[in-house]
Amino acid sequence: MIQKKKTHVLAHTHQYGTTRYLFVPPEGFEVPYGSYFGGGEGSDGTDYPELMALVSFMNVDYEPEKGETIDVAEMDETVHEPTLRQLQKLIRQEQMLERSASTSGAEE
Repeated sequence: MIQKKKTHVLAHTHQYGTTRYLFVPPEGFEVPYGSYFGGGEGSDGTDYPELMALVSFMNVDYEPEKGETIDVAEMDETVHEPTLRQLQKLIRQEQMLERSASTSGAEE
């Protein structure tokens, strides 16, 4: 039996933006799913050894005292591969919707 391992993402939001780290947890590891907020209500995650182990392993410079956040989730591994023609058609449709919305707004 082949078991496909799920990719997870750890998102670290800081003063410069958000950095995302991908990882595949080993079998038997309890992934600390959720959001952890520094400097506010709720847990900043430092009391979860599993989370701090991931942060340490990936060398994330997590500073909860500065209001930084960590989010851990399982990724949807669906890969969408549109053709250029499909995207161009959708762009034209969006542009037509914008034009009709702007002309109907001008009539009011």
